[in-house]
Amino acid sequence: MNKLKYRGSNRDRCIKKNNLGVLKMEHSQHVKSKLQLNKYVKYVLYLIGGIVILSYLGNLQTSDNTKEVLQSMSLGAQHLIVGDSLKANVRFLSDKSVNIVDGYSLMVFDVGYSGNIDFVFTENNDLIVADLLKGEIFLVPNHGLNVPAGEKKLIADKLVNIMAISYFQGSMYTLEDNNIYRYVNIGIDGTYEEKMLVINIGLDTTDEEIANYKGKFMIGEDSKLYFSVKEHFGIEGESGVYETIIYRSDLEGGDKEEYSFGFKDVLSIKSYNDYIWLIDGHYNNPGDDSILDELNIIKAGSNYGWPYCHDGMKPFADYPERKSFCRQETHSPFYTFKYMSNPVDLNFITKSNEFLPDYANSVVITFSGCTTDDFQISPKVAVLYLSNGSYVFSDLVTGFTSDNIVWAKPATIVIDKYGSIYFSDSLNGVIYKVVKI
Repeated sequence: MNKLKYRGSNRDRCIKKNNLGVLKMEHSQHVKSKLQLNKYVKYVLYLIGGIVILSYLGNLQTSDNTKEVLQSMSLGAQHLIVGDSLKANVRFLSDKSVNIVDGYSLMVFDVGYSGNIDFVFTENNDLIVADLLKGEIFLVPNHGLNVPAGEKKLIADKLVNIMAISYFQGSMYTLEDNNIYRYVNIGIDGTYEEKMLVINIGLDTTDEEIANYKGKFMIGEDSKLYFSVKEHFGIEGESGVYETIIYRSDLEGGDKEEYSFGFKDVLSIKSYNDYIWLIDGHYNNPGDDSILDELNIIKAGSNYGWPYCHDGMKPFADYPERKSFCRQETHSPFYTFKYMSNPVDLNFITKSNEFLPDYANSVVITFSGCTTDDFQISPKVAVLYLSNGSYVFSDLVTGFTSDNIVWAKPATIVIDKYGSIYFSDSLNGVIYKVVKI
C-alpha cells in the first residue's frame, strides 16, 4: 500500500497527558554539491528572496542569516487571572498557572464555547466569535485593558458546517460548508443587513475525505479572497490521494484562479507585509519523524511538493523517480516544525507593536503539542523573530500542564489593533488575553 493512502492524523491521539517540550526548527538543506549550475542559480535566487522576506521581520545585522537559535525570553510563573463574573463557569481554571514572559500574565477573557472556535476583530476592537461545532456566531464586546468580555450578542445560529470567518470593511465573511458568504454591515448589536453568497468554492462533497475537510480562507492585503480546496490528485493506478490547492478570487467571487498548490492540509493562512504565510499539516506517521509540518511563504503559481515531495524538495520513498522533480520544480518550506509539536495557527506582532515591543515584527504561533505514550510535547505559544541575523524561536506562554495532565491547548490566535494577543483554548472553550501586570 502506498504511504500516501494511510498517512493520517495523529493529532486526535494527542489528548491525554503531556510534559513540557522544546520547540525545534529543522532547516531545509537546499544546496547539494552534485546539482548543476542552473540549480545553484535557483537556490541563490531563493535565498535572496528569503532574505528580503526576513527583512520584514527585523533588521538583518549579519550575513549569517541561516543560523538557527533556540532561545527563550525570561519566563515567570503567573496565576491565571479569572474575573469574578467568569469564575462560576470556569472554576476549574481558577487554580491554574502558566509560564509567561516577565511583566505579563494570562487572563480568561471569554467563556462558554464548545472548544473549536474561530474569531476576528472589528474596527471597534470588538470580537466576532464563531463556535464552529455549535454553528453559532456572536458579537462579543471588548472593553479593553484587563477587563473580561461583555455580554455576547448573537449574530447567526444553526449554521451548517461552518469552518472559518473573516472581517473586512464592516462586513463578516464566513466559510460554511461549500460556500463563502458575506454578512453585510454588522451592527454593534449583532444585526446585519443581508447574507449574500460570494462563491461556491467547488468541493466534491460526494467524497467523504473531501467532505470532512475543514477549509481555511482569508482576505489578503490586496483585498482578494484566498481559500483552500482539497481535491483528488490523479496518480495512475492509485486512488485516495488528495492535494490541497489555494485559490484566489475577488471579493465578489469573480476571477477565480488557482494561486498555489502542492499542500496536504492547510491549517492556517494569513498575510503580512504583502506576503502570504501558511501552515501545512503533514500529520506525521508514528515513528517517521522525517515528515514534518511546514511553515510556507507562498507565491503565485508555485508548487510546494505534496503528494510527491516533503520538506519541499525530498521525494517520498514511494516516488524515488520524482527526485529531480522535487529538487527542481517545487519550493522548500520556510521552516519545518518539531515532530508532533502540531502547529495550529499563526499571526503577526507588527513592527509598531508597543504592547510587546521585544517581539515587534515577528510571527506568533500556537502549538497543541502531543501527549501519547511515545510523545510528551507540551502545548505552547511561541514567537519566531530575527535576532542578529539568526532565526530565533522563543516561548511566549507555556505551562499548560499540571501533574503531567494537559489542561489547555492553544488554538486560534488573533492580535487586536492595540497589539494585545488573544488565543482560544480548544479543550475548555475559552478565549485568553495576554495582559500587562
